[in-house]
Amino acid sequence: MDRLNKSLIACILFLCSYNGFTQQYPVQVTTTLVPPYLLYLSDYTAIGSNNLQVLVNLLELDRPNLQIKFRITIEGAGITLRTSPTFMPRPLNIQGGVPELFTGADLTSYFNPDHMDFSGITRATFKRSGQLPEGFYTFTLEVLEYNRNVRISNQSVSYAWIVLNDPPLLNTPFNGDKVIAKDPQNIMFSWTPRHTASPNAAFSTEYEFRLVELYPGQTNPDIAIRSSNSIYTTTTNLTSLNYGIIEPTLIPGKKYAFRVRAYDTSGRDLFKNDGYSETYVFQYGDACGTFEGIAAKTLDPQRARISWEPEQHHTGCVINYRKNGKEDWFTQEVNGSYGIVAQLAGRTTYEYQLIPRCGTILGEKSPVLTFTTPEVDESGFVCGAPIPEFDASDVPLMKPLLPLDVIQVGDWTVNLLNVTANGDGTYGGAGYAAVPNFNLANVRVVFDRILVNEDYQVVAGDIKTVYSEDSRFVLDIKKKEEEPEVVEGTEEATPELTEDLVADVLVVEIPADIGEVVFSGGLLEVYDESGNLIEDTDLDLPPEGEELTITDSNGDTWGVDGEGVVSGGTFKGQTTDANIKNDTDEIVLNGLSSDLDIVAINRIPTSFKLKDGRLNINYTIKDTLNLAFSKLEFFKLEEEDTILTASYTDIPIGENVDFVDSQDNDSIGWSGKESNGDYVDRGEYLVAITAAIEEDFEAGFEDYQETEIYPFDVSVTDEIDFVGYSSADPSGCFRRAADMLETAGYETVEPNHADVIQMTQVNSENVLEVQDNISDGINLINEHLDEGIPIMVGADYHDGHPGNVDETTDHWLVIVGRNTENGETCFRYYDAQTGHESIGTNEENLLCEEEDRRLTDIYREGSPYERTYTITMVRPSTEIQE
Repeated sequence: MDRLNKSLIACILFLCSYNGFTQQYPVQVTTTLVPPYLLYLSDYTAIGSNNLQVLVNLLELDRPNLQIKFRITIEGAGITLRTSPTFMPRPLNIQGGVPELFTGADLTSYFNPDHMDFSGITRATFKRSGQLPEGFYTFTLEVLEYNRNVRISNQSVSYAWIVLNDPPLLNTPFNGDKVIAKDPQNIMFSWTPRHTASPNAAFSTEYEFRLVELYPGQTNPDIAIRSSNSIYTTTTNLTSLNYGIIEPTLIPGKKYAFRVRAYDTSGRDLFKNDGYSETYVFQYGDACGTFEGIAAKTLDPQRARISWEPEQHHTGCVINYRKNGKEDWFTQEVNGSYGIVAQLAGRTTYEYQLIPRCGTILGEKSPVLTFTTPEVDESGFVCGAPIPEFDASDVPLMKPLLPLDVIQVGDWTVNLLNVTANGDGTYGGAGYAAVPNFNLANVRVVFDRILVNEDYQVVAGDIKTVYSEDSRFVLDIKKKEEEPEVVEGTEEATPELTEDLVADVLVVEIPADIGEVVFSGGLLEVYDESGNLIEDTDLDLPPEGEELTITDSNGDTWGVDGEGVVSGGTFKGQTTDANIKNDTDEIVLNGLSSDLDIVAINRIPTSFKLKDGRLNINYTIKDTLNLAFSKLEFFKLEEEDTILTASYTDIPIGENVDFVDSQDNDSIGWSGKESNGDYVDRGEYLVAITAAIEEDFEAGFEDYQETEIYPFDVSVTDEIDFVGYSSADPSGCFRRAADMLETAGYETVEPNHADVIQMTQVNSENVLEVQDNISDGINLINEHLDEGIPIMVGADYHDGHPGNVDETTDHWLVIVGRNTENGETCFRYYDAQTGHESIGTNEENLLCEEEDRRLTDIYREGSPYERTYTITMVRPSTEIQE
């Protein structure tokens, strides 16, 4: 065959093949798959889903109506799913020239496994999971003429890589790490998402963060994270979480577990392991335990040495001490293994308590201990006589001497104002000393090279008293010029002070306009109206029992007592738009302003329990502005417009005042009652002290603090008998609980009674949810206990239900008491799950209130009978009628 004929045949074959490839169909179909690509076929047909879209166009413009159906083929991962030839769906109608758009919801019946043929996987296997195996898939869609069952369209093919995304990878804290405990707490949790680069990425992802405490004996964090002892749970769209001061406080030394769950906000299953990360465990610092070997040794009538045995993690100690029987504590913070408390009174018993410090964290307080100072021997004092020898330790001070430390030289107590280390173990500096036998009057002292021992006693060197012509202790210094006298640490010293040098009534005139008088850091300082320090005033505190009077150029006066308490002062220009300069800022007196220099709450408990006592409030109104009127008010924080109690009174200016309830004025403090005599509800309350210039309180100052009130403890165990498990009625927990109520003279109401309160209930997804009226349920329990009546409650502890009306309650308990410890309110219950009374009535059977107010308890934790109870419903008790 010649070359021409061969070319002609090739052209004919090519044209034939081209004509077959470009065969025209009366219907044109286009399929679109929109990511993310889903494993569940049902997700493609969900209402509102746009993951699958099919556009069908009948090209025959003169055809008004054509009935069609589809044939769908899904191939990939070694399996094939295809629309069954015997499946006869409802016909779809299309018109010539009018494109029709179908979504997955329109094709729901096509994705029903019963209407598909399977290859590579059985229908039964597929239906058990309802999802496609991960892999690469082709979705092919064809249009068939409905009656003849022949293809009348092109094959529209779409591709999908169907994979589940990996859950987040936890970064910090590292697993098994020990996090440094800080005050305030600040922990950074972070994780890395592993779905953002996936071909099946989730575009609307959030993260659920969950933190739990590992209880003693818990070693499996995965079990702990699934339990109910959640400390903190939150959601975020960030990949980190700053756990700070507003989150629940972590306890040093405790171990905690956390994990993160990534989930698609539209509810689609796009993550492996349901999006849960690994569970990491960390320890929050070390427990700052109490000290061992605590002891106190009196060094002299004015000082005591308190010592302890610190552990390696202890970095310091806070010493609280007070006179026996007093309420206010003095506080001193030191490092090392001992501290010296000074300026004590002779022949006096003191209480002291130590609080260990571990970095910025304070540990547990020690028990309150006591010591008694020896009596001061005043009969042996003679002016000019040598100072007696003291039994001084030769162990040098092993830590640096600091300002505000107190040292002892002979029988003089010296308070240090500034200190300089000389490099050879000695110190120089200045301070003031309390002169023995002259009401401990203060004089200024200086020193160049003194050596101090472990008891803060001067064992070598000189301390010199310094007198100024302006000092109020020198009445006629010009008449008697003399050298500074010397008080030696261990040698003889001859102080030349006489009673003529100590004034009984002290008055100092300052030739300036004084704005404020302040005693701070051992110094008495005077400031002008602009807040500038007035130099050359050289003022010292008066002797105990005396008062120093300071007068300025305008005739305004201030008083200062021996403890540094400043009172008095006159406000010039008392108008509503005048300004006052104080330590904080300028305050315009046309409203209420918080200023602790004028109104101060000195002491208020952070919480108290009703009936256990009274809320005692100690406060001071300082007469800086000649304030004329004052009041005290209680508010509930959620209802700030409701005043629970109020006291309008003329308060003694400059004195510490203990509040006396005007509604019950036979006792100091507040009983926790409203004006109608009823006890207030549990909650957070605000105590506000207001002092005003004008009686309408439009101009004045206030201080306020919050306190939390808890219900009083109550027990009705003496009124009720325990009835336990009966083998003759193994499923009779309700009947046994009812029997217990009956022993107290009560019975419960029917399940459909109007007063039954549902506190928690499972939803359609079998998740236990808190109900809106959960607080009403707790109030009902409290009302019963306050009246001495036990009450029956339902509890949930496993999935499913045994047929109770709420489809949630699994078990029945009887609540017999209430107590609050460390701010947590718990309800004691009797449990008929056991026949052993000691177990069923155990004091550790406590349903404790969580943040969302649900009541839960892990019953018999660690035993084969362990259950986690969550209260579901409360059923009121009614008295049995004879």
